[in-house]
Amino acid sequence: MLVKLCGLRRAAEVRRAAELGAWACGFVFHRPSPRCVTPEAAAALGREAGSLLRVGVFVEQDLDQIRRVAEAAGLDGVQLHRAWTGWEVARLRQEGLTVIGLLRPQWLEGVAGLGEGERPHYFLFEPPAGGLGGTGRRRDWRGWAQRLAHRPLPRPFLVAGGLDEASLKDAVEAMAPDGVDVSSGIERRPGVKDLERMGAFLERVGEIHAARHHRERRA
Repeated sequence: MLVKLCGLRRAAEVRRAAELGAWACGFVFHRPSPRCVTPEAAAALGREAGSLLRVGVFVEQDLDQIRRVAEAAGLDGVQLHRAWTGWEVARLRQEGLTVIGLLRPQWLEGVAGLGEGERPHYFLFEPPAGGLGGTGRRRDWRGWAQRLAHRPLPRPFLVAGGLDEASLKDAVEAMAPDGVDVSSGIERRPGVKDLERMGAFLERVGEIHAARHHRERRA
């Protein structure tokens, strides 16, 4: 299962994410966020990332701004954490960037009509709970699974929203995602990751994944 650790701001956090075998590290470029970094800081952090996918998270920036920051920060991918268009995704894909696109329930119909080159490489399903993310508010994952039973999410997709060690199992069992995205659930305080909680979260992901694989083999 893919794991993206988001909102990293210290070199020790990025190195720890790489040691733990995470898939991606996220650098936030939204100024109001306590997790915001500059492109220069992200470039320095990225040098600690090893094989991690270095992803920039953008909320208010337009396409040209995103492209400039991606180049300055040395990003491998971008996360469009806002409403986006197939045209924007196509342009970013042409730049060689891995694109993660936010997915809200009300956008499913529009997403279904996108061409292959207009689709993000990964969708990020984060049910609304007020704010733009990183709030730590837990979601009713089983309730969302029931609501979406006849409207399957496009794959591959990640889930995010109030994830931590305790809520992770419900999210994975209910949604069966291809990956998870966590930020506040591995923090000591907003903007400061707890290295031990990072390790515990990745360990829990491994346990849940192994248990699911075992059940599938027995079935």
